[in-house]
Amino acid sequence: NIFVYVQALYGLSVPLNWGGIMTSVAVVIAGVVIGLMLGTKLPKHKKTFNRIGTVGGLANIAVGLATGSSSTTSVWSLPASWFLGVGSPCVFGLVLAFIIARVLLRCTGPE
Repeated sequence: NIFVYVQALYGLSVPLNWGGIMTSVAVVIAGVVIGLMLGTKLPKHKKTFNRIGTVGGLANIAVGLATGSSSTTSVWSLPASWFLGVGSPCVFGLVLAFIIARVLLRCTGPE
């Protein structure tokens, strides 16, 4: 998705830090897989693993916000409409996922 958005907005000549992006993705995937494995092996500690995962995810987001921009323009100086445009697909996807899980798949609430 990042590549498509960057191409559409800036053209093909924008360099991306693929190493940093893939490292972040790998950390998230590894954390989820390890958390699922530990939760399966140690079901009494699922809640603790969930909390650790949440803190880890928030820390990953914080690190990305703190170090993610190499531009001379600060991300915090952008207009509110920019944040709305960037955040809307995430919120829309989350709401859609909850609707699909509850209505179509009839999933129960979290443990």
